[in-house]
Amino acid sequence: MNECTASNGGCDTRTTCSNTIGSRTCSACPSGFTSISGDGSTTCSVDPCVNGQVQCRNGGTCTTTNAVSTCACAPGFTGTYCTSPISGVTARVGFSNVTVQWFSDVTDSVIIKFYNSLQTLPEWTVINVPNTVNGGLYVWKPASIVRMPPGTHTVKVSTTAHPTIIASGTFTIADGCAFNPCANSGSCNSVAAACTCIEPYSGVGCEQNPCAISGFGNETCSGHGSCTATEACACSFGYAGTYCEKPSNCALNCLHGGHVTGGCAVCSCVAPWTGETGCSTCSLVCENGGTVSPTTCECACALTFGGDKCQYSQSCSSLRLLKPLSEITALGDAFTVAFTNDIAVCYGFSLSACGGFR
Repeated sequence: MNECTASNGGCDTRTTCSNTIGSRTCSACPSGFTSISGDGSTTCSVDPCVNGQVQCRNGGTCTTTNAVSTCACAPGFTGTYCTSPISGVTARVGFSNVTVQWFSDVTDSVIIKFYNSLQTLPEWTVINVPNTVNGGLYVWKPASIVRMPPGTHTVKVSTTAHPTIIASGTFTIADGCAFNPCANSGSCNSVAAACTCIEPYSGVGCEQNPCAISGFGNETCSGHGSCTATEACACSFGYAGTYCEKPSNCALNCLHGGHVTGGCAVCSCVAPWTGETGCSTCSLVCENGGTVSPTTCECACALTFGGDKCQYSQSCSSLRLLKPLSEITALGDAFTVAFTNDIAVCYGFSLSACGGFR
């Protein structure tokens, strides 16, 4: 007797019935369909993973087994449909850096804030970090020397369009001297994470050498002299210059902080001064009607403008974002920043002098 003769042998019409001795077999459900009965053949229905009934988010993979569809989530996400970022970030300490890894379901750029132990305000903030729909990884290596005392520190991650913290995590500094050790033979107190520098070095990490100039590998007096107690170079015989950077018979005189390079070839100048033979030319261009002094190389700004190039408006009635957020620092810029709906910069005035931000 052919078991497949009547009603396709009980197999779903989308499958093929094969007669066997005393029984029959059904082929598996075709692509896009799944077996509701669990035997893979007798009753086939559209696969929920295919027809969109089950949609796994954030890179999750949908799989149907015995008529049950589930999501296997990508790293960093959880939940029935992989919609919830896993709480927390991973942060680990390396030599002079902290590696931060986070997970997110948004793509706008990330803001990472580092908090020292027992501090409610961030000690360091990194902005405009690239982000993807699955999160990202960032290695924070500070541009300047940073001291981090021993203890458990916190890192919090948010995004520019979603200021609510995506996640936060902790990292531990076991030895305050292990992260950014003291440079130039300075000694480090591992508990206070503080450097004791030897002369002539100074700075948070003993990285500053008052008797050295860039271009000479931070070498004291260019390797041709010694640094005195007054932080001035005493040059060896045959060398001259503020940093003993030129032969004593070199006629070049580099002004305004410039120094001789290439033996006695040209002057390397400190901006905005230029001029290979003396650093005596001012290249500063003043904006908004300002005028430059060729003697001091400084701008005299027109009324209601300020800044080293007269680039900032002092008008408190039309404050807008005058600088990108990434450029707003307290170094070299004499302005007041107020965080309102817009970032407002009032150059040269206090908040009270401005009469409030409008």
